[in-house]
Parts: sequence; C-alpha cells; structure tokens
Amino acid sequence: MKNNKIFIASEIFPPEIGGPATYTLNLANELAKKDFKVRVLTYGENKQKFLFPINYVSRKSPFFLMQFIYFLKLLKFGWNFDIIFAQGPSVGPATIFLKWLRLGKTKVIVKFVGDQSWQQINFKENKISFDKYVKSYGKKWFGLKIFWIQKWQMFSFKNADQIITPSYYLKNKLIELGIEEEKIKVIYNSVAKINIEKQNKNPNLIISIARLVPWKGVDLLIKIMPELLKINPDFKLLICGSGPEKQNLQNLILKLKLEKNIEIKKCNHQEVLKYLSQAELFVLNTGYEGLSHTILEAMFSEIPIITTNVGGNLELIKNNENGILVEYNNKKQIKDAILKLHNNPELQQKFIQNAKKDLDKFSFENMINKTIEVLKK
Repeated sequence: MKNNKIFIASEIFPPEIGGPATYTLNLANELAKKDFKVRVLTYGENKQKFLFPINYVSRKSPFFLMQFIYFLKLLKFGWNFDIIFAQGPSVGPATIFLKWLRLGKTKVIVKFVGDQSWQQINFKENKISFDKYVKSYGKKWFGLKIFWIQKWQMFSFKNADQIITPSYYLKNKLIELGIEEEKIKVIYNSVAKINIEKQNKNPNLIISIARLVPWKGVDLLIKIMPELLKINPDFKLLICGSGPEKQNLQNLILKLKLEKNIEIKKCNHQEVLKYLSQAELFVLNTGYEGLSHTILEAMFSEIPIITTNVGGNLELIKNNENGILVEYNNKKQIKDAILKLHNNPELQQKFIQNAKKDLDKFSFENMINKTIEVLKK
C-alpha cells in the first residue's frame, strides 16, 4: 500500500481525558486495523499496550526541555515516515522542522481544534471571547508568552501541507487569520461505535461533562441549582471532569450548601457513557467549542441536550429540533430550558429521535475514510 506509514504527533493521549485524546486513540486504532503502519508520539506517562507502538515524553521536565526532548524523539522515531499528522499547532513546529530536514520528503498535516494562546489568556478567568480574540490576533498585546504561542501556531499553519478542522466555524476562523482556504479541509468529528448498557433512568439527574476551566461555565450550573431545587428538591447535578477550577467549584458547592445535590467526579470514558445513559438531561454551558466531542457522545447516547449557541455547537444542535440552544452564561435561559425539558417527556423524545437522524454525517466510518483520503492525497 502506497504511503501506508503514518506518524501521529500528539499533545494528549488516554488515560488523559478530552476529545483530542480520544480522537487520537480512535484514529490510531482504526488505521492500525486497516494495515497502516502507525506510530504515536505524545506527552504523558502511561505504559499501556496498544495496537501500535507509542512513545512518551514526560510532562515532569521543564517546559523548554520537554519541547526539546519531544523534537529529539520525533527525529528518532518519525524520520522514516513520509506522512506526519500533528494533533495541534503546538506540536506542529517540530514536525515542520523535520520536514525541512528531510528536504520536503515528509508531508505534514496539522489538526486545529482550538487556539492554545486564547486558552492561556482565559485559563484563570474568562476574559475575552474566541470570536473577539481572533479579530485582535497579532494586533493586541497579551504578553510575551501569548505572542510566541501565536507565532508558533501561525508558523505551523502556514508551513503545513494541509490543515484539518472539525467544523466550518473553525475553518472560517483560520481564513480570518489569513490561511488559504484551499489548504483547509473540514472533517467532522465522531465517536467510535458505542456499546451502551441500558441503565435505569434517573428522572432528576442532570449531567454536564467538561474540562474544569473558566470558559466551560460550570460555576453557573452550580449557581442555578438552588433555584431549581425550590421547584424540584430531588434534582441532582453530576459534573464529570477535572481541571484547574475544581477546587474553586468545590468551594462554591460548600458555600451554597449543595453537597448532597451536586457531585464533581473525574470520570473515565466508560463511566461517562454510563452516566449519560442514566441521566435525564445533558447540559453544557460553554463559551467556546470547535466541535464538541461530548455533545456528539450525548447525541449517540440518546439524551436530550441543552447547550450554548457558540462556535461549532450550531453545526450539531438545531434549536428546538434536536436540542435547545441558549446564550452562554445566561442563567435564566439555562434554568428555563432545564425545566422545559424536565416537564416535557414528549419533547425529550422528539429531540432524541431527531438527533439520531442527524448522526449519519457524524459517523465514525465517514470520519476515518475522509481522514485517510487527506493523509494519502
């Protein structure tokens, strides 16, 4: 098979959680099953065995040393690969340097699912929306660190042979940044085939799955609970996730005396699927999404969805057809949407059935086949 060797340069990999980690594992597994020679390089410590060889760079090293070690391992293990798929612009520069050292014999594809410089700015508090940030890119000074992250990302985009994004929203943002449209290919994310054991539904359980960072708006869901409990004292909120905001969120739960009604839990993938099948409603109050992996899993898991009208969410959810779209951090709209669905089982079923119809364009086979087309082009 021509060009059947694919090296995947990743930023994150299971057991670390998140859509990019799950995507990389699913892609590598599927390529290996299709007789591609696959190798993965990633940050982390795990030593599990997979269908493909994998090399790790420890996160315990200082930042610049960690980056240098990553590049050395990329040279060592990726030198004989003609195709490198970088899972994000932060590992993109290393792959571009390898391409130059090999005098252009290496084809580099970069996947873009989110802007790391924007995430750094919003890491402690939600300061600026992604849409506004893109308009200020390279024009407004956010500090030396952000300046260099922006430069590294643009270096990756401009020197990559192809860029894959999971949504037209992100494609349009790259075009705003000056990247040629013909270089950008939209391939919708999906989830691997899900085998979900039927669970007994808890008609009072609300679930949210998110990385615990400011722009995911988990604090607002906690603040809504006292008002919801006045209407239904049996409501429970389960927050599946981990991240830097966990302690602040735990403190908020204690302050509002909601320990019996709200739980924050770090969940593995199987637990996420189990809880999705048990809960009555899925709520994601997010200020940014490229194309949400968790919303896709909620659609596959047949649970009614409430989320925000931002980013790639508009390519997944059609308001009042297969879910409810609300404004980010709009307390009244989120509360009203929860009560509306809780009190209307017929509407819940309508959303579930309509979501099923929309899943064809987000099929796992479609994602894999289109990705292979780009990798081998």
